[in-house]
Amino acid sequence: MASAEAIEDAPPPPNAGKVETWAKFEKAQGLTQELGKEPAPGGKLIWCASYYAGGKCVYVVALYERGTMFGDKRAEAEKGAAVAAANALAGGMTDDAKKEAVHVETREDGRKVFFLTGQDVSKGAAHIAFTGLPYCDLFVAQFHPGPGAAAPQATLSEFVGQMELYLLTAGKK
Repeated sequence: MASAEAIEDAPPPPNAGKVETWAKFEKAQGLTQELGKEPAPGGKLIWCASYYAGGKCVYVVALYERGTMFGDKRAEAEKGAAVAAANALAGGMTDDAKKEAVHVETREDGRKVFFLTGQDVSKGAAHIAFTGLPYCDLFVAQFHPGPGAAAPQATLSEFVGQMELYLLTAGKK
């Protein structure tokens, strides 16, 4: 559980300009930001931000108090993601496909970042990532709005890495 001091130290959601830079769109999109809609995992929400390009949701980023994302189902979520990743690799997934789909990355500090594919009824297909940071839990969904729509060129792994860096360097002063 995060302390009150740690939550107060949490930085605000990154502005749309930062997110657009991290996403590496082929051309400027004029991303917009909407605050407050909580994604599916549940937990003690610190903040949630959705980012839109051309009226379509591209990213949802949520910060939860440490250890609360997924409630009492956190261990189950991590285990399910790890099993899915192992099954995908055993099925012959290529390295390029792995980067965009189901896998687990271990950071230098030993933290694991879990990557899954999913579906949101209103937003379409998504790649999802989640991890625990020293003072919070991070959830990111990257949506693929469909043919002809602007799509980020950054992989979800690259985007999450930028978000982690932002949270780790801006969070605790």
